[in-house]
Amino acid sequence: MRNYLHKGRKMKNNIFKDNYYYLCKKLVICFSVLSIMLTMMTLSNNNSSAASILLNDIQNHWAEKDIEKAVDSGYVKGYTDSTFKPDMPVTRAECVSMLNSAFGVTTKESTAHFTDVSTKDWFAANVWTAANASYMSGYPDNTFRPYNFITREQCAMAIFNLTKINANSKKVFQDDGQIANWSRNAVTALASAGIISGYNDGKFYPAKNVTRAQAVVMINNAKSYLSKMSENTSPPQKDSENIEITPVRSSIVVTGSIVNIRANPGTSYSVIGQVKSGDILEANGLSNNWYRVLFNGSTGWITAQYVKETSETSRGGYGRDNQNNSSQTDNNNEQNMQNVTNYVLIWKLSQSESGNIDALIEKAKTLRIGYVIKTHDGSAWWQEQADAIKKFKAAGIPCGAWGYCYGNHLQDEINNVQKSFEAGASFYIADVEKEYENVNMRDKAQQFMSAISQLGPVDYTSYAYPTYHSALPFDIFNQYARYAMPQSYWKLIGDSPQECYDRSVKEYKATGAKNIALMGMICDNVAVSEIKEFQKLCLNNNSPIFWWDYQEASPEMLNAIGIDSF
Repeated sequence: MRNYLHKGRKMKNNIFKDNYYYLCKKLVICFSVLSIMLTMMTLSNNNSSAASILLNDIQNHWAEKDIEKAVDSGYVKGYTDSTFKPDMPVTRAECVSMLNSAFGVTTKESTAHFTDVSTKDWFAANVWTAANASYMSGYPDNTFRPYNFITREQCAMAIFNLTKINANSKKVFQDDGQIANWSRNAVTALASAGIISGYNDGKFYPAKNVTRAQAVVMINNAKSYLSKMSENTSPPQKDSENIEITPVRSSIVVTGSIVNIRANPGTSYSVIGQVKSGDILEANGLSNNWYRVLFNGSTGWITAQYVKETSETSRGGYGRDNQNNSSQTDNNNEQNMQNVTNYVLIWKLSQSESGNIDALIEKAKTLRIGYVIKTHDGSAWWQEQADAIKKFKAAGIPCGAWGYCYGNHLQDEINNVQKSFEAGASFYIADVEKEYENVNMRDKAQQFMSAISQLGPVDYTSYAYPTYHSALPFDIFNQYARYAMPQSYWKLIGDSPQECYDRSVKEYKATGAKNIALMGMICDNVAVSEIKEFQKLCLNNNSPIFWWDYQEASPEMLNAIGIDSF
């Protein structure tokens, strides 16, 4: 007998857990063609304003100009939701990644090893590079602590060691006594050079965490200082008329948050515009790892570093996920997987069509649905289910991954998210568990979301009604995730589909969620009429829908969300 708890609570036993995924996408505000043309004309004449237009949270911020400069330089990016999060603290891993990119630090071979840095970590190469360059080291216990937030004095020390700036300063902050002996020379030297400054009260606050805005200001100031001190300046490079171009014919999707379109292939050429994550461009040439693209009626160039070739069209990150696999040549088997609206969660592959991948592929094509496969439960990894993602993707089936996240084995969970993306998942949904309702888990929530948001498109799912779980750090999850996904299982809560839908949306908006995706149910003998009612609510908002779950769904339920819904 299932243990039914109060409204808004998750319910689970050995065969069921109520995770109902579907996506309520906010209506996107569309600018007129004239406005777009005027905007791009402005960007062409004033590059410094481009980031502030595309990043929606830096306008009027004290570091707005420095953020624009940093993004344009390419050593730091915004997030997939078009935010920069300027006041968010920076981890040690993120800091060395910025510094390596900003100052062009590289290493041919790694001699540094830390017990908490794996070769599979996204930041591994940057950590080893920083250690080999001797500007940031680990701790005596042979750890680097990559997810720890970096303090102001640690950041100052790293910049000091990297740049060798020495202004022979005797400047003293009012809290000089709180600055550690090992960092005092670095802090005073950088302060004298104008690279760092204190607060209005004359204090430096060395133990405070560095924010993203503060980090880019420090880095920009250091780069400017070194440039002024340099006696050699490089002459400006002219646009080349003799560029070797390899013809290509491909659609490419932008993966970087904000990426420049330049007049020719190279960062020294003039910027003619900018694009943001998810934008799709048509490429017709390739030169030195730069794509020639059609842009605003003319030709421009974009670095291949921040794009990928694709044939998919995006719908809030959950649209067509077809890879045009060359093996799919049988016209009778070709299916239109364009604009997939319904995604079905798979909890246990062995209990979904008895684990028959071919049967699941055929069902997905027939019903025009995508899948979201569970790849881990906390620190436990489900390799067989991760392998299924590759097979679905090869067959052109849109597929994401999800897993239960408790925070008690943080690094293992982060690694499992990374492995999910390596398996081919187009997106990842973190099922946030009740352990995060402990107030002492806020730092772990921030570390977890900060880390996995660097790996690919991430969302989170939790209780239907946040008012019953106010201790959960919704603000932190909203800060990093593209979408908040309430598990709106109306039948188990005791509400109607309409009531559950309305209340979930209202309460998640109150938490600060910018985009909301709800999850419906195709289980527990729920009436087909209720499934259709709930689906219609989402379709009216032009939103993809997620459903729990395949193994408990009857054929009638699957048909209701698939072919019967069109």
